[in-house]
Amino acid sequence: MGYHPCIACTGIMTTFSNASTRETDCRIPNCPAGEEPTGDYLSCKKCSLGYYKSDSSSIHCIQCPTGTTTLQTGATSVSQCPKKIVRNPAILNTVVIVILLQYSFVNCEMNQAFYEGEIKSAMEKRIEEISKVWSLCIGYCLVMVNVNCPTSNRKKRATEIGNAEVQVGNVKSNADSKTKDERTFTENIFTQDCKVNQDEYQVNSAQLMSCAVSTSCRYSKLVSNKCVFCPAGTKAIETGCVDCPKGTYSGTNQRECTNCRSPLTSKSRSNSSSQCLSECLLDSTYCKNGGICSKSVNYMHHICSCSKKFSGDQCEIYNEPYGKWWIFVIIGCIGLILVIIQIVAVSVKCSRKKHKEKTRIIRRAGDDHSAEFFYGSPMQGHRANQPFVTNWNNIRKLSY
Repeated sequence: MGYHPCIACTGIMTTFSNASTRETDCRIPNCPAGEEPTGDYLSCKKCSLGYYKSDSSSIHCIQCPTGTTTLQTGATSVSQCPKKIVRNPAILNTVVIVILLQYSFVNCEMNQAFYEGEIKSAMEKRIEEISKVWSLCIGYCLVMVNVNCPTSNRKKRATEIGNAEVQVGNVKSNADSKTKDERTFTENIFTQDCKVNQDEYQVNSAQLMSCAVSTSCRYSKLVSNKCVFCPAGTKAIETGCVDCPKGTYSGTNQRECTNCRSPLTSKSRSNSSSQCLSECLLDSTYCKNGGICSKSVNYMHHICSCSKKFSGDQCEIYNEPYGKWWIFVIIGCIGLILVIIQIVAVSVKCSRKKHKEKTRIIRRAGDDHSAEFFYGSPMQGHRANQPFVTNWNNIRKLSY
């Protein structure tokens, strides 16, 4: 046996484990850092909150260490799991600062990863300095940097103008309690710092051209330029607030929607457990065919009370008297009776026919003068002093 080198899977597919022996084992996508295969293993999705994946060597995302989490999906390093989680509803009411920096890069695509690391390091230093004056973040400021190099088809130049998008997460929405326009105030802090301390934003072999700052609410709702908690009846998602779906509810300052106790349900955007009711109470058309929504003694909730002709959870099943099968039973019984009558009629007819046949044989035997003896009294005309002469042929006939 000679040496057989391993063959790489085609496309972006890979195997579940090492030492695969068949090409059919190449059935999951080789997702890049920050992503993992979807449930059907047909494509990739970003790592969920609280998970990260540093490279493509592993298949699934890894959960952050105990007591830490990520502040956005698609984390690529354990360093993106903040070291401290403040278990307080205030952490849900945060701002994401987006700083768009324009640089003159040297060989942008070749040095993209290098520039991202340098810009991140510079931003973390600036946030540390700003935080000495303003309490910016809740527990930990998360910095994410993405460098976008030019993608035009023209001939590449040594020096190119590209953008670096910096996201600073977990920033307090109430950076200055005296300022009503909290979101704009937080925005102004970084805008002013970028202008005054422009040299601090410079990185090796790249020159800062411009700086633009914007903010967005995270796990909260924008009201009068403020990031406020999601109202009751909604749940907080990364980009804002959405209504609680049917069968759930949420109270004030509650991030997630809570399921109603089975089998109760609720309308969408319910804000209290008292709004969890039976289906037939919420929907007047739930009980069909004249069914009435009434409280059940056994189940302690309301159900559809159906008339005798209907059944089912919604009185949707029609019950015919004894069911349709009774028609077939009657037809079967009638058919069976007719068969029995036919059998009896045939039997009687055959019996009568056999009886007539015997009678006819006896009569014919009586007319035969060769028969000299019959069981019983002497035959008419026979003299008593004459011997009996037996005609065995006639006796044989009569024995049948």
